[in-house]
Amino acid sequence: MTDDIVEIIDLKTDLSQHAESEYRIQLSVYYHVLEEWVSDRTVTTSIFYTAEDTRVEIDPVSKAELVAIAEKQS
Repeated sequence: MTDDIVEIIDLKTDLSQHAESEYRIQLSVYYHVLEEWVSDRTVTTSIFYTAEDTRVEIDPVSKAELVAIAEKQS
């Protein structure tokens, strides 16, 4: 976290990126919470796959999409 940006970096030990769509949902929740909490800063999300030494930027899903996902699962 700096004066201008908050970077959410989720470390994953997966041997592949097979669950990235599920991780996107998880990171989206974090993103929307932090975006409201630190509204004066840019919030970014990414996954760092430790096995591959790779960082993948993640585009968060909208709040409406998160609500729809939650409603489907309940």
